[in-house]
Amino acid sequence: MTLESLKQLVMQQAEEKGFGTRPDQIIVSEKLILICDEALEAEEAIAKAIAISEKKSELYLSMRQGPGVDPDKVRKHTPEQMLLRYTSNHASDLMESYFHNWGDALQRILHLGGAFNVTFHEPVSRPVGKHDNPFPGYSMTCESSQKYSLQTKGLIDICILAYRDYHNMKKVPERETRFKEGLIAAAHYCLNISDIEGFDIEAAVLEKIQTNKSREWRPSDYNEKLGA
Repeated sequence: MTLESLKQLVMQQAEEKGFGTRPDQIIVSEKLILICDEALEAEEAIAKAIAISEKKSELYLSMRQGPGVDPDKVRKHTPEQMLLRYTSNHASDLMESYFHNWGDALQRILHLGGAFNVTFHEPVSRPVGKHDNPFPGYSMTCESSQKYSLQTKGLIDICILAYRDYHNMKKVPERETRFKEGLIAAAHYCLNISDIEGFDIEAAVLEKIQTNKSREWRPSDYNEKLGA
């Protein structure tokens, strides 16, 4: 499925739910802030997952070093083993949140782009590693909070530039083209993240669309609540 195909699904739901399908029906600055917020939530989720994984490693090591304790042979339901199991499951849930937040960011980008008749041609499904590392000088194999902070910063920077172009469109008509190009760049950036991290961002967007089908919003909430 292409980005354009995903956009059509997003806009169809925007029409059905009354989220806004034209520039005069949405608040662009708010939409861009919400896109950035999704990236920030993804960063927060992954930071917690990393902290939990580190804590799990410390706990497992302390169990191995305990007097006469082999964690591989400890009874299944000891407090230590239950805590290990909890931390593993919780970290996994946080990773899922990380993936879904990037999907939510892409959904919001496609909605904003659809309102301004932006055409997205980039296909969603591509071989991992097709794109260049969007974080020059930093190894993407390093599982640290710094990498994920850079991921967030990259999308925020794109959104800031997009807003500057949008803000100046009336004075400088050429800025409209740059604004639209900025939205395309933001969408491609989300694809880069999914390639690097190896998750299916298309599935994340489709799942959010499905979830939204059973949800209701007040008209005053449309700008704030799309996919919240």
